[in-house]
Amino acid sequence: MLFNSMETSTNKTTEIPMDPVIITQTNNLINSGTNYDLEALDSIYSTELRIVRLDEKGNVTVLNKKENMAFFRSKSQSGSTPLSKQTKFHYAEIKGNRGYVFLTRVMKLTDRWEELKYHIEWAYIDGRWQVVHENVYAQPLNDK
Repeated sequence: MLFNSMETSTNKTTEIPMDPVIITQTNNLINSGTNYDLEALDSIYSTELRIVRLDEKGNVTVLNKKENMAFFRSKSQSGSTPLSKQTKFHYAEIKGNRGYVFLTRVMKLTDRWEELKYHIEWAYIDGRWQVVHENVYAQPLNDK
């Protein structure tokens, strides 16, 4: 499934929240990550960050902020080409000091192209939005 960069979902029976504030924050995260902007990522990711990734075989990988930053640092230092920005937003809502986003991305993080389903949880901490948790389901794409 391929889609245009930064699409949004529609649902004919229920209005899907698409909060522009948290979408803007998420676009900043995507742009910083795809370009390996370590300074921006360090500011965006909370010290309490947890990323839980589930692949198609049921393997689970859990990363904290230090491990995630090391991944992006290695991509930056190796001169890796920027990641794909193909993104489709499905849901984006702010409830109090928390923001929740569901989105799909298509990119090649490692050695294969994948469709990645993300649930990102944001928290408003110390006067700014920070990512505290990401759940990711990775599915390989064979047609890329």
